[in-house]
Amino acid sequence: GGHLDTMQLLAEQGVSVSYALPAPSFWNLLFYAVSASNGEAVQFCCEHGLSPVKRNENGLSPLDYAQERGAFDMVKVMTPFGMIPAVPSSVEVSVEKKTA
Repeated sequence: GGHLDTMQLLAEQGVSVSYALPAPSFWNLLFYAVSASNGEAVQFCCEHGLSPVKRNENGLSPLDYAQERGAFDMVKVMTPFGMIPAVPSSVEVSVEKKTA
């Protein structure tokens, strides 16, 4: 998944990069590029109009998916194309107090 050369060829032939698979995944090419940790393909998808913050029918966005996987390098690639992500609610943040 996330093969940039194939995406480029399809786009050159007029195939829409916004196509999403039917249930149960509802994934588009951006989800597959994130899944493959292919930053060039992620950037290509975003540059061709796929939104990193648009949620699919399962309520998940590519940005959500990258954050849940801990793929923060992919989050960094997508950030200029969407809003700056917040820390996902599934991540626990704890602060330890230091005692003297």
